[in-house]
Amino acid sequence: MRKSKNISLGLLSFPSTKTGITPLSNMVEILLAVVGDLHLVSGNESCRKFQDDNRLELYCTHHRSSSFSLKRVWNYFYLQLSMALYVLQLRKVDFWIFFIGGDTLLLPMLMARLTGKRVILLFAGSSIQTLVHRQDKFAGMARRVSHLNCSLSSALILYFKSLKAEWGLEKYEDKILIQPRHFIDTKNFKRNPDSTREYIGYVGRLSQEKGVMNLIKSIPLMDKKVKFLICGEGPLKEEINEYLRVNDLKDQVELTGWINHQDLPDYLNRMKLLVVPSYTEGFPNIILEALSCGTLVAATTAGAIGEIIEDHKNGFLLKDNHELTIAGFLEEFLDYENLDKIRKNGYHTVAGFDYNKIKKNWDDLLYRFYEEGL
Repeated sequence: MRKSKNISLGLLSFPSTKTGITPLSNMVEILLAVVGDLHLVSGNESCRKFQDDNRLELYCTHHRSSSFSLKRVWNYFYLQLSMALYVLQLRKVDFWIFFIGGDTLLLPMLMARLTGKRVILLFAGSSIQTLVHRQDKFAGMARRVSHLNCSLSSALILYFKSLKAEWGLEKYEDKILIQPRHFIDTKNFKRNPDSTREYIGYVGRLSQEKGVMNLIKSIPLMDKKVKFLICGEGPLKEEINEYLRVNDLKDQVELTGWINHQDLPDYLNRMKLLVVPSYTEGFPNIILEALSCGTLVAATTAGAIGEIIEDHKNGFLLKDNHELTIAGFLEEFLDYENLDKIRKNGYHTVAGFDYNKIKKNWDDLLYRFYEEGL
């Protein structure tokens, strides 16, 4: 029986790109399963995703990025003002969860607090580390806003304990809760025994913080020739295309562009190995999706990845994401003969992310927050 069925909840998330739809969709599905009334404030791809979903109330805004500093500041201010007005309009909700990018949305946070609402900051990743690795000029300002929002919030939710130190949140120890939100649809994400696995793969945003360029630059350093499947879109797309052209790698590397989530299992089943070379992460769902499809994973220890992947037990951990490190590992990996045990261990890891278990945990947490204020 749902404990939190009487809760009216506001969920606020930064307007999503295509790559942000999966974590937001998963969070929405969990919340719809446990609360009685859900109001989503977001924009861009999020609105396209949920515009016909009558299970929730959707409040749309729009955000457009810009390379011009003044225009970028204005766009960000306008986005926050729009969201703050929605928060004011939704005074009937019991409390708010600020999700993707929520720690940098100061005006909605102030509005929520001014209208007497408690706010949970649910960290999908580190907005600050992402900006730092992109060498963004506004990283310092965003860091100050993030810490202010952490101070104003009623609780912070992280996926794993190790992220407290990773993201510099130790000073908020007294309000941090640990609560995973990842679950896997094992009916869709499953191993295809008839698939031919001939690729080393990457799935994710083509951006600096994801380390994808390091993977691309590792390819010409390898003595062995292997096919690569690079799935995703992002600001580095043209740079990657140019690098492949200049280094005559076009025949060796296939760029798929954006892939619909329902089609992703087919691509994962074409890969013998998924590489996650990120500089910063929360915990990427793609790792669990790959393991569920019987695809081996090699990843850095960014974020909470090291909490799940044990080196040479259920996957592989890269000591860093330098292109020489990646090339050296891939050369060794291609010589491994018996990987069945690691593959089986990886599949068993996914069992800990059962939907019903995750749903129950969120039901308990939201009920305690609603009734007791934790």
